[in-house]
Amino acid sequence: MEDIYLEIDAFVRAIGVNKHSRHSLFLGAGASITSGVPSAEMSIWEWKRNIFVTSNPGVEKQVSELSLDSVKQKIQNWLEKNIEAPNLSSSDEYGFYIQNCYSSKWSFEIDYKA
Repeated sequence: MEDIYLEIDAFVRAIGVNKHSRHSLFLGAGASITSGVPSAEMSIWEWKRNIFVTSNPGVEKQVSELSLDSVKQKIQNWLEKNIEAPNLSSSDEYGFYIQNCYSSKWSFEIDYKA
């Protein structure tokens, strides 16, 4: 299949001429990151940090900077010791951490005395 390439000005004109038509754009990997959407890897680390922080109140400032390897290591070490989690960089991490960070499975014990 031949690549289709338009200069930006030609692209803008093409959209403008057809402004009442619906358009779909297929963007390559990384387009979301440049738009400010966190990468899957960054999302996983944010979920890991949220689990860590809510389980260890008062440490928020100590793990606020996820760009530091020492912060990631501290969080990862705690996760490995305290929960049954997938291995670091496993393809199962995304699903596991989003489910455990934002679980909708609530369990309540109600002691009802008549």
